[in-house]
Amino acid sequence: MLLLVIVSSIYLFSQQDWINYNIEDYISINLPTEPIVFDTLGTTTISSETDSYIILITKMNNNSKVNAKISSEDELNKFYEGVVNGYLKSTKGELVDKNLSKIANLRSVSYSIRLTRGDENRLYFIHSIFIEDCMYTFQFLQLEIDDEELKETRDIFFNSINISKSLNLQDQFTAYEEVSSYKLGYFVGQIFFYLILISIPIIFIIRRKRKKHLTSGSS
Repeated sequence: MLLLVIVSSIYLFSQQDWINYNIEDYISINLPTEPIVFDTLGTTTISSETDSYIILITKMNNNSKVNAKISSEDELNKFYEGVVNGYLKSTKGELVDKNLSKIANLRSVSYSIRLTRGDENRLYFIHSIFIEDCMYTFQFLQLEIDDEELKETRDIFFNSINISKSLNLQDQFTAYEEVSSYKLGYFVGQIFFYLILISIPIIFIIRRKRKKHLTSGSS
């Protein structure tokens, strides 16, 4: 019993400085630092970073980018399969793990990818969920060498995804008839990696401007 209290106290302590951020009325997330929000290629990107890792959350509207036909749980799963394979194709990475899962009453997919860049191994932990014609992807980007050290932080982040229980599987279906769910999922998965390549330089530019503003304001 004492051990449980100690563990719970440590967990709550580690969470106390996190910021709760509402992405929509029905979905929120906890972030370790004040987020940077910007639009890239018509997709909303939310970032939060520390010296050890970068968090990226992307929201892509189905009616402008995806146009996927999803009218059953099976088609939704095929869409997610396409997302993962498209992401792998664009990154040329190695799939470490993949699981179909649930958040509240909704179906989602979580997966992790290992990438080698020079002498450096990176791990991308990703959770994707399709809701009301929008694709949301939560990404935790880190070095593999920090994997054990950051495990608790990753868990805090992904476990903080909060979605209204008023939503259900029907809110994940669409009325589009244009292209199969897998093909569009594959296309979306490829887009997400290119958004990372575009977003990270933007994040550092905004971060430098913030620091410059704070420095000039205090002088």
